[in-house]
Amino acid sequence: MPLKHEPLTDKLLPDKDTIPNLPPLTLVINLDQTLIYSSWDRKHGWRTAKRPGVDYFLYAASNLFEVVIFTSQPSYVAEQILAKLDPLGMVPFRLFRESTRYVDGKVIKDISKLNRDISKIIVMDSNPDAYSLQPENVISVPPWTGDPNDSFLVDTIPFLEGIALLLSEVQDIRPVIKEFRGKNVPEFYLEWEEQWKKKHQQEWEKAKPRKEGLARFLSLIGGNQVQEQIMPQYQQALLHRQMVHNELIEHYKSVKDRGPELQRAIDDYEKKFQESMKNQKITHWQLLTQGPPQIPFPQPDQPPQSQ
Repeated sequence: MPLKHEPLTDKLLPDKDTIPNLPPLTLVINLDQTLIYSSWDRKHGWRTAKRPGVDYFLYAASNLFEVVIFTSQPSYVAEQILAKLDPLGMVPFRLFRESTRYVDGKVIKDISKLNRDISKIIVMDSNPDAYSLQPENVISVPPWTGDPNDSFLVDTIPFLEGIALLLSEVQDIRPVIKEFRGKNVPEFYLEWEEQWKKKHQQEWEKAKPRKEGLARFLSLIGGNQVQEQIMPQYQQALLHRQMVHNELIEHYKSVKDRGPELQRAIDDYEKKFQESMKNQKITHWQLLTQGPPQIPFPQPDQPPQSQ
């Protein structure tokens, strides 16, 4: 009889209406061989490398989607990796081995338990077995094994921008994802966007005579000249996408420039937290009922205080 394991809850994420300003689409991203690669040898033991472009990829994705990192690693291992990969907590939702299902020798990530509309979920993963229950939601990611010249994450950002900003009101994202199945996503997206623009241009051209007739009628009965829409709605969406793209790049440069300052603030916070744990006598019951001692986290624009 095969061993089985189920998540402890059917709601792996908090209710969406309890979180303000969430984007309409949820992006679930794998960790191993998607964002990082871990290797072991006798000389160095375990070492973990970041996939090229991962910092900007996570920054851009977290500004476009509700992002969830879902790994098959246990939390006590993955948390240490994520603390280094995402020290600023751009991706607050993180799920681990404990939230997976184990069926017939396979570790399965069941996105029906995410407490989200499954028609609004996009998955990026390098392991097809992990999402064998919902393959229609998956964008296949080429596994990364340490190649320093890999550019998949950066090359995929136009696709993410297009999905998030051009299709944010789509009722079901899965038919769109299906078009990318088995394709080179960055390359196929360029072709897909051209087809998307042609389709909407044709629809606008067909509707144009009706709009012109309505405009003339309204101007006659209202006595005012009705302005015709100068730019089609789909072109406005493309313009908005370009503006968001430029803003993301500029803001990321600012965050990156302040990286050392922010890292010092994080290190200072961790140091103070560890010192407070040593200096305060706290029982197990207090830790469970009250949580750890609260240490004020320094603001990013303030240098950490010297000890």
